[in-house]
Amino acid sequence: LHPGARVDASNARLGLLVVRGRDWMSGELDGGRGSVGVIIEEVDSDGRVGVLWPSTERAHWCSAGLGGRYELQVAPATSEQAPPPSPGTRVDASNAKLGLLVVRGGGWVSGNEDGGAGNVG
Repeated sequence: LHPGARVDASNARLGLLVVRGRDWMSGELDGGRGSVGVIIEEVDSDGRVGVLWPSTERAHWCSAGLGGRYELQVAPATSEQAPPPSPGTRVDASNAKLGLLVVRGGGWVSGNEDGGAGNVG
């Protein structure tokens, strides 16, 4: 996927970093132009995708083809983006990044808040 590509059912995937697209209709819910969100729910049968906007700490369903509208595009790459940690690496403040997909580690103490062992979040 290249930065600026519109997000639709064919390319939306969990963890994809996104920004407002040409058909954005949700005001400042995302925190403003240039705010980066992360897809947290796959495209539903109505053509919407769930996005978490860390700048506002809000999740929102955005059109990814619903009614011919595409509210999202792939976020631009930034010079400070480092490669993600290798699978099995412990995640801490030094390597946690927006959009990083994780599973519970050996020290998990929060019951099934994550939906159960093996769930990706």
